[in-house]
Amino acid sequence: MIGAFQGHKLDIMGRRTPRALVIGAFMALVASCSPGSSGVGAASRPCAGAFPGCGSAVSSAVDITKGHWASIPSGPLAPRSGQATAWTGSEMIVWGGLGAPAPAPGATVYAPPAFSDGAAYDPRTRSWAMLPPSPLAPRSDAAVVWDGQAVIIFGGHGEGSPTEPYFADGASYDPSRHLWRMLPRGPLSGRFGATALWTGSQAVIIGGIGSNGYGLTDGATYDPTTRHWRLLPKLPRTTSPYGSSGGATASIRPEGIIATWTGTEVLGWAIYEQRVSGRGAGLLTIAAAEQNLSWTPGSNHWVVHHKPPAGQPLVGAAPYWTGTRVLFFGGGPCIPSAPCAPSIPTHIPVSSYDPKTGRWLILGGRAVLKGAGSFVWTGKAVIAVNGGSELGTPIAATLAVFDVRRDQWLSVPTYPYGALYSASAIWTGSSLLVWGSGGFGSPDYGALLF
Repeated sequence: MIGAFQGHKLDIMGRRTPRALVIGAFMALVASCSPGSSGVGAASRPCAGAFPGCGSAVSSAVDITKGHWASIPSGPLAPRSGQATAWTGSEMIVWGGLGAPAPAPGATVYAPPAFSDGAAYDPRTRSWAMLPPSPLAPRSDAAVVWDGQAVIIFGGHGEGSPTEPYFADGASYDPSRHLWRMLPRGPLSGRFGATALWTGSQAVIIGGIGSNGYGLTDGATYDPTTRHWRLLPKLPRTTSPYGSSGGATASIRPEGIIATWTGTEVLGWAIYEQRVSGRGAGLLTIAAAEQNLSWTPGSNHWVVHHKPPAGQPLVGAAPYWTGTRVLFFGGGPCIPSAPCAPSIPTHIPVSSYDPKTGRWLILGGRAVLKGAGSFVWTGKAVIAVNGGSELGTPIAATLAVFDVRRDQWLSVPTYPYGALYSASAIWTGSSLLVWGSGGFGSPDYGALLF
């Protein structure tokens, strides 16, 4: 799966803590009210619809542990966080993001400015080039995906203030022609933190956080050939298992969605907040991965599968399809508003789901969590980029790689250049390429792990 960075942001200590902890995912919809088989077949593969270089000969966890770091030029862009990043097969594209909060006369809250500039880095020539001016307004946390020819960017939010705009527009950038083009107006409302998925012929934009601060579960497909949008079907309706009795009332509301692409279908997990209130009931808030879903492109409905067991760490998790199962990284069992919401974890949770057998597992082994960062899928392993702290003295960045064949974490050579709180991180097929410190008072770092 590829997200804003080609991996997912682990935003447990993020600069913005939305009420709905949503990592929208690559997901599409298929409505059915009864559990069904997933339909994952032989055509499914771990790099279906993924970025160039996924699953290369040197993509395994063991290969990565043998790597070494080399610095790259820091580039022409100002320090930032929340930037959109994509790998084209030859260049890393970095665009947008939020800068350092700037004081304003009479202001009590400093709103960080948003950017609309970008640059491309070519690791072969070790050179940066500024992108031409974008037609999009400045923003951060936009959804981004590579479609084989152009980078598609959608949504995002403006300056970090209470009145910031939530964007419902987008554009594509073709690096071969150095050309931006606005996307036609689509059916989705403004949002940030949505997820973009490439199926091989269309992009799927789904989820994110809306202007009211709550998670969204709707989505749409975009075909860059026809330039047509199509709204995805709504999720099948679900109800609280607590019902209503004794004067108490039960309600359920979406908190967001995570998903991954298998090459033939989208597997998704909708997160809900359940509330029970009324006479003598007080108030009870429960987090649950309430729906286990799949959607096949061209279908007009979701298929509903059996619910995950209680306690699975799915809220805010980053799911990756390995070819036979889904691995979930960095999630938790509780939504932010729940009384069970945990303190900042000290390790990265990992769980798995086999759609053929319906089996769920919480996997052993631990990778220490030093601070918020991101995950990067290589096609054979998942790299966790521990970022360090954005505020105060940065924590030295640490990384680990999860071996999907052995279900264990392995050590990665220590990153020598500083913190990587909000760094761009992508897999090129032969190396991990990172840029950005996330520390506004320090220079941005760039490096390659060979």
